[in-house]
Amino acid sequence: MLEILLDGIKKFGGEIIAAILFGILLSIPGVRKIFRKLKNPDDDNAAAQRVEKLEELLKNEIHKQFEEVRNNSAPTTQRETQERIDEITQQLEEAQKKLNETRKELDDAQKQAESKIQAEIQQEKARLQAEKKRHEEELQKIEEERKKLEETRKQEEARKQAEIQKQLEAQRHAEEVRKQLEEAQKQAEAAQKKFEEIQKRASEVQKQLEIQNQKEEPTDAQAQFELGEKYYKARNYNEAFKCYENAAEQGHAHAQYELGECYYLGEGVEEDYNEAFKWYRKAAEQGHADAQYQLGLMYNWGEGVEQDYNEAVKWYRKAAE
Repeated sequence: MLEILLDGIKKFGGEIIAAILFGILLSIPGVRKIFRKLKNPDDDNAAAQRVEKLEELLKNEIHKQFEEVRNNSAPTTQRETQERIDEITQQLEEAQKKLNETRKELDDAQKQAESKIQAEIQQEKARLQAEKKRHEEELQKIEEERKKLEETRKQEEARKQAEIQKQLEAQRHAEEVRKQLEEAQKQAEAAQKKFEEIQKRASEVQKQLEIQNQKEEPTDAQAQFELGEKYYKARNYNEAFKCYENAAEQGHAHAQYELGECYYLGEGVEEDYNEAFKWYRKAAEQGHADAQYQLGLMYNWGEGVEQDYNEAVKWYRKAAE
C-alpha cells in the first residue's frame, strides 16, 4: 500500500511541510489510541482489524494532505519539490518499517499467546487427568474400605451366630446335666431307701443274734467262730471280732486267720499289721493255706515283719502244697 502512496507523491508533487509525517501519524483522530492498543493486544482478531484500520486511515490522510499541498502551497522549484518528495518518501518508508515491526511484534505476541494458551491447555489437561486419577484412586480406596467393612460385618454376624449357637448348646447341655442330676438324685434316693432297708434288716438280724446269745451263749471255739461269721455277714464287725478272738485264743485255725484279717483290714479293731502277722502265722503253722499265702505276702512286702523274700517263697510254697 505504501508503494502506491509513494507513486502518488511523485505524481502530484507540490510543497509538503517538514512535519507532515507527524501530522499523518499523530494528528489523525484515533491513531495514537490504535497504537496503544497494538502494544497490549487482548484479542488477536481485533488487533489485526486495528492494523487494517490504521492502514486505511493513513492512506486517506496522505491523499488528503497531498490535495491540500497541491491546492494551497506556493510554487517551488522542481528541485525543492523533489527534495520534499524524497523526504516524505523516506518518512513513509520509515513508517512502513515501523508498521512491519508492529506487524512482527503482533505476530510474535500472537504466537506467544498461542503457545501460552496451548501450554495452559496442556497443564489443565494434565491437572484434570491427575484429578481424575486421584478421584479414581479415592473411589478405589472407598470400594476397598466398603469391602473390608462388609467382610467385617459378615465375620461379626458369623461370630454372633456361633456365639448364639454355643449358648444354645450350653443350654441344651445344662438341661441334659439337670436331667442327669435329677435322675442321679432319684437313684441316690432309691439307694438311700435300699440302704435304710438293709440297715433295718441288719438291725433285725443283730437283735435276733443278741436274743439268741442271751438264750444260749456258745462256749466252744467252733461255735464262737460260726457266731463270728454271722456277725461278719451282718456287717457287725465289732461283735464278729470278739467272736473270732475267743475262738482264736482256743486254737481255732480259721478263727485265727479271720482275726488276722480283722487286724489287717481294720475291721472291728484298729488296723495293726504286727497283730495281723501274729495271727496269720499261728493259723499258717496249723496248715491253714490262706493264712500261709497271706503270711508270704507280708514277708514279701515287709508288712508287720522285716522284708524277707526267702521266707515269702517258703510260705508261698506251703500254701501251694
